Amino acid sequence: MSGVLSKLTGFSDPPSPVFVAEVERDRGRIISPGRRLDRASLATITLPNEFEDGVQHPLGLTLGSYEVVLEGLAERSFLVIVGLPELPTMGGAKVHVLLSPTRTCVGVAMTIALAAAVAMESQGEFLDDEVMLLGRPAPSDPRVFIDTTQATWKSSDFIGGCTRFMRQFPSLHGWPPEASLPLEP
Repeated sequence: MSGVLSKLTGFSDPPSPVFVAEVERDRGRIISPGRRLDRASLATITLPNEFEDGVQHPLGLTLGSYEVVLEGLAERSFLVIVGLPELPTMGGAKVHVLLSPTRTCVGVAMTIALAAAVAMESQGEFLDDEVMLLGRPAPSDPRVFIDTTQATWKSSDFIGGCTRFMRQFPSLHGWPPEASLPLEP
């Protein structure tokens, strides 16, 4: 993910991503910060292209959920791995990784980098169905997306690089308005 984030923002050494499991919230407030996943724990997370589920779940089966933060920043990306049951229009049960960012330039840029990195690692597709950075039809190959949107500038400041990345898309009309969240004391 760090390599993709560097390409998108033009910042050579972005903050390290930290994956966190079992975060507990009450009305949006974190009541238990969860546990950081080490390399061994991360290695056990798999993203199969298909899954076998003996029981049909009409809305899908959650196979895992995590939060990803960047070291030293307040932004988060919420990551949910969902297995969707076999549908007549699909060639088999599919695994989808759904991501939801903090709505700041840093949060969205981080989440885009994470989505592209996950798609490359799992040999899957990168689907920009919600934000529609490049309009339609958008490339589903994560490498094409990265090549199309990567920074043509060098940034000396990570938050500035994320903001510049987001501002290159005129269709967003300056969204998200905030560059980054303030760190809580």
